[in-house]
Amino acid sequence: MIYTFFYQIGASLLRNIGGEIGKNLRKIFYKIAGAKIGKGVKIYENIFIYRPYNLEIGNWTSIGAGAIISSRKKIKIGKNVGIGPHASIYDNDHKMPLGPREEDMIDSPIEINDGVWIGTHAIILKGVKIGKNATIGAGSVVNKDVPENAVVCGNPARIIKYNKESRNDK
Repeated sequence: MIYTFFYQIGASLLRNIGGEIGKNLRKIFYKIAGAKIGKGVKIYENIFIYRPYNLEIGNWTSIGAGAIISSRKKIKIGKNVGIGPHASIYDNDHKMPLGPREEDMIDSPIEINDGVWIGTHAIILKGVKIGKNATIGAGSVVNKDVPENAVVCGNPARIIKYNKESRNDK
């Protein structure tokens, strides 16, 4: 309870600090809170990360302003991943009919592989695995696995094409 209180205060104080100083302070704060964060990671302003101790972020990943990451079970984000502003990643959901208790939650880990781009306002839901170099279109709702190099858009997200070559292999 005390840990949660101090975590919320720290997160609130650091949320709006801009520039490189803010990015570095947030990175240090979330590491102290238990997140595994690689080198070169950029965490922009107004980020909400719930249960950072269940979060792993690879090298050179960028998380855009206003993103929400709720890692009740486990969220693993690879290296060179771009997460757009206001994107949301949830590894949990409520049982239906809706129950108010912790026992009424359903959770399943999420894996986002290297080189993935996630567009602004996209939503990634529990249990999803996104393959290497995939692209998630802005505003898409991803509720099923996405294969490598796929470009998906829509609600629910559907494959519209495949990337021709890997962005990481250039």
